[in-house]
Amino acid sequence: MKNKRGRKRGDDRLSSLPDDILIRILSHLPLQLAVVSECLSSRWRGLWTHITSINIQTGMSKYYVEFLKEALDDIRSRIVSPFIYSFTFEFLHGVHDTFGPPSLDSWVQQICDRNVRELKLTWRHCCAACDRHKFPSVIFRTRSLVSIELGSTSYWVLPNDCEPINLPNLKILSINLCPPIYDWFEKQIKLCPSLEQLSLKCEICYGNLPGPRIMCSNQNLRLLSINFAPYTINHILVIDAPKIEYLAINAPNLSTFSFATEPVMLREAKIEFELDKVYGLTLDMPLSKSISIVLSVLEMFPVLDVLTLKFNQIDAELDPHSLQKLRRVKDLGRILKRIEIEGHIPSNGRSLGLLFLALIECLLSNAEDLEHFRVNLDAGQSSEYVNVKRNKSVELKLCELLYRCPMKSKGCEVEFVGRCFTMSRKAGPIVKTVKGKVMSFNCSTWKSLLK
Repeated sequence: MKNKRGRKRGDDRLSSLPDDILIRILSHLPLQLAVVSECLSSRWRGLWTHITSINIQTGMSKYYVEFLKEALDDIRSRIVSPFIYSFTFEFLHGVHDTFGPPSLDSWVQQICDRNVRELKLTWRHCCAACDRHKFPSVIFRTRSLVSIELGSTSYWVLPNDCEPINLPNLKILSINLCPPIYDWFEKQIKLCPSLEQLSLKCEICYGNLPGPRIMCSNQNLRLLSINFAPYTINHILVIDAPKIEYLAINAPNLSTFSFATEPVMLREAKIEFELDKVYGLTLDMPLSKSISIVLSVLEMFPVLDVLTLKFNQIDAELDPHSLQKLRRVKDLGRILKRIEIEGHIPSNGRSLGLLFLALIECLLSNAEDLEHFRVNLDAGQSSEYVNVKRNKSVELKLCELLYRCPMKSKGCEVEFVGRCFTMSRKAGPIVKTVKGKVMSFNCSTWKSLLK
């Protein structure tokens, strides 16, 4: 057969495909296009009612949205698929008043009843009056869900009847949070045993009000991405995810960030914040790997006041290259007000590493405004591994270094805390035993203490 221009019409090969393939094709189209496909020919009629993926997008026109709302109510009743693989519902340009929670809840309820695996709800460019949206509470009771994305240019709040999470198969969660939900979220996120990827966008507070403490705790989490709104201040972030491998944090005004447990599997971390707003920093790592990091950190943070160094091994093999770096630095820690070093005496019989001693000497002799310098060798040491005689020797050697080392800061208080002795340089040349006995720091005292 030829058309009016004399050309042969091509065969309709698409319509000749099996129903299963056609339904799969329709499942990848926006719902509106999938529905009108039955206008192509009788072959396509009714196929869209069997789709397993639903993608609904509203337009910009209010009249179009009102029409779509009525049409979707009818469409929802005609979908016969017993299983829905994915459901996407996207609102555009302030249509919340027309297509609000009642319609959304009806859709979500029906979809969740069909064991949906992937759920995505998004608002974009909403008006200021409707920038808070309630979670459809049925989401938290849908055990089949593997992926949830609740995205928006605004934020989500909890419904009044929200129940505890029951999502044993959830692996991926992306959500925008506002303050009322933080406490609930912190408790419930632990109840997702399969969660591997978590993406958060957080709004903390306005003005100069202090932000809350946000705790992200999940034992199987592998990837974590957190984005704080740029106008938020004074927020505290704690991560308890020992299996985390990839971490991304964007927090211009982050107040405090820490790990509750050591992330031993961490491969890549990207943390964005304003360096001129960081006043305190804690580094927890082996001494042998930390010297170059400490030097670079002190150069990058212009207003750093407090530095805490935690070393799980202070008898590291001497690295001549690191030692040379220390000796070349003339202004190390010049702006620091407080330095604290924590570690424990090694149980293998070796004494303190020269690198550890050199670091202490370098910090004391270069910090101009230092007010307090504290060394704690009692931190994290199990009592069953303590060799008292060796501890005495090591601790007294460090006491002598702390007492005799020249200091650039005249009013600095130097403090040592160990298992056998404590020492305060500001109080004079004295060493105090654990039992409270105070002795003058001299050669005879040194020999008597070692007995």
